[in-house]
Amino acid sequence: MRVKGGLQNKLDTVLIDSGSTHNFMSQTLANRVMVASGEKLISPGKCNQTQLILQGIPIFVDFYLLPLEGYDVVLGTEWLSTLGPIVWDFSKLQMSFHVEGKEVALHGLSIPENKVVSNLQLQRSARKKKRDFCYNYFLCGPPKFHQLDLNFLLMC
Repeated sequence: MRVKGGLQNKLDTVLIDSGSTHNFMSQTLANRVMVASGEKLISPGKCNQTQLILQGIPIFVDFYLLPLEGYDVVLGTEWLSTLGPIVWDFSKLQMSFHVEGKEVALHGLSIPENKVVSNLQLQRSARKKKRDFCYNYFLCGPPKFHQLDLNFLLMC
């Protein structure tokens, strides 16, 4: 589920992913962020106890640094397992859990609609490196049949 979150007043999209074992932050974001103590990040592979704000809720998370594509922050089961029981309603894109005895609800970002684009639009988008989209590429039009040389097929 994608939610809005931020590090040091830099608002971005955070991916909450129960399929990821750990929490990850992009190396480019880590270069722009300071840890909770106010010191610059020094560790090249891990960022400990970094404050992340999820829809107004402050959390402190350990992140592994990776060259991520599409998201700057991924929260995995390492963080999810600290929450206790979770109610996750995918039809409403809502996730509820308790923090210090209070119920907290995170609201996911809506899923963008699928749309048909031309080959030219697809190429332009790929050149701009819009990697947070999934492309299904279908050729439109009647199928073209080619006669194949049977002798060639038998030789393969």
